[in-house]
Amino acid sequence: MTLINVQRNLALSIAGACSVVLLSVTSFAAANPTLQALNIDTRQTSVSGLSSGGYMATQFQLAHSEHVVGAGIVGAGPYYCALGQIGIALGQCVNKASSSITNTPFLAQYETYLAEQKLAPRDSLQDDRVVIIHGTNDTTVNRTAANLLAEQYKQWLPANNVKYINDEAFAHHMPTESYGSKCEVSEPPFLGNCNYDAAGTILSFIYPNIQAPPDVKNSNTSADSALQVSTIDLSDLTDLSATSISDDAFIFIPENCAQGKRCRLHISFHGCNQSASDVDRQYAQHAGFNRWAQNNDIVVLYPQVKKSMFMPLNPQGCWDWWGYTDENYANKSGPQIKAIYQVMQALGKE
Repeated sequence: MTLINVQRNLALSIAGACSVVLLSVTSFAAANPTLQALNIDTRQTSVSGLSSGGYMATQFQLAHSEHVVGAGIVGAGPYYCALGQIGIALGQCVNKASSSITNTPFLAQYETYLAEQKLAPRDSLQDDRVVIIHGTNDTTVNRTAANLLAEQYKQWLPANNVKYINDEAFAHHMPTESYGSKCEVSEPPFLGNCNYDAAGTILSFIYPNIQAPPDVKNSNTSADSALQVSTIDLSDLTDLSATSISDDAFIFIPENCAQGKRCRLHISFHGCNQSASDVDRQYAQHAGFNRWAQNNDIVVLYPQVKKSMFMPLNPQGCWDWWGYTDENYANKSGPQIKAIYQVMQALGKE
């Protein structure tokens, strides 16, 4: 029988405590109707990500746009910017900007993958909606790279389906309304207290008809703290070997979704140095997605990447956007993309 590790924060009347419980699917469903009761429409999936997670969000969207309806990309550059080499990634896709960087080789690789059927068909991307956020104080990913990403999406999608926010004074982090470090600095947990609801901006653009949560202004800390995330074992849903993806992932399941209501799925990819080993569950708990998800029946999955000082060399726990897993990292055959797709399918029972 499949086993699922579930970590629930239980609010106690005197003090808070966490209880990690190992239960079978059957007994877990009886005691807590969450994963077993999920009724997810995977063809209404959306993705988001910060930094390396932003690169991964684009890669996953292009690989599976027949399922993904939109993406929110914060502090990242164009698809295939690294050209499969870490040296190129560091030379033109992060804080340095090569004077010769253009979209020409990146778009050429996109066309090659399309011809090889390693990405979703071009037509399936046409109705997607995308938000790109790059702050004026972001010195980690250069503005040239962010502009090239916006140009790619404007070439692939109708103009009204792309929203590029590039005039806000954010550093390299996920901007929130009231949680995290000062907005002008980039430091752990890489959440910026910017009086700006980036998660809400992303979700409300991707899903135009969703409703804002009550008292959305100045409520980020208390609202997010009240909506606790759980921990699930992704290795029960797919093979994670050679992916650098951690077995444990965070998940937020709204009450209606836990009771079997038809729900959508949002997958949010953390940035480098932002996995559970660095910031615990702060990104999953406080990025701002959960309160919108609670109000609009959206399950939010936060997969995690493991750090490694050996092969594959990934000392900062980044998602693979330069090829540390294998040469297919940016298409549907890539180990990380394939694993997350299988998790998505498992959650949707397709």
